[in-house]
Amino acid sequence: MIWLLKAHADSSILESILLATTILKLAIYRYLRVLIHFLLDVTHYFSPVVQTMAIIILIYTLFSTIIQPDTKRLIVYSFICHMAVVLLELFSNTIISIENGILLLLAHGFVSLAIFICIGSVIYNKMDTRIINHIRGFATYMPVFIILFLIFTLPNTSILLILN
Repeated sequence: MIWLLKAHADSSILESILLATTILKLAIYRYLRVLIHFLLDVTHYFSPVVQTMAIIILIYTLFSTIIQPDTKRLIVYSFICHMAVVLLELFSNTIISIENGILLLLAHGFVSLAIFICIGSVIYNKMDTRIINHIRGFATYMPVFIILFLIFTLPNTSILLILN
């Protein structure tokens, strides 16, 4: 988890987009292809351990997200929460939860792409900072962008009828 935070925080926006949309999804895909098909007994045996670790990661990142002043780190912590939820779903070993984990993974790819583009390409280039307290008054300059940013951010809050 710490390597993921450092990788996102120290990289450029394009690298963060690639990391969040493709590389993390390849690890979950490898889990689906190898562990479920070939090592099913091992998956069932270690499910409680992985689920416990995912819950600990989820709680830790929830509390860490609350105190973040940096927008990029805030987004990264919320994405780590999403990956913990995906782990919980995949290791519950039911067909419905595995399908739901795959759908959450796909939705996370689209949402993370949109949010990183909004944060990095627009907000950071216009305001020259990623600190949340310094980005005040942005809605007066770009009201349509703020509406789009809200639309892209709402799936992160798990509202109804949206996959995240």
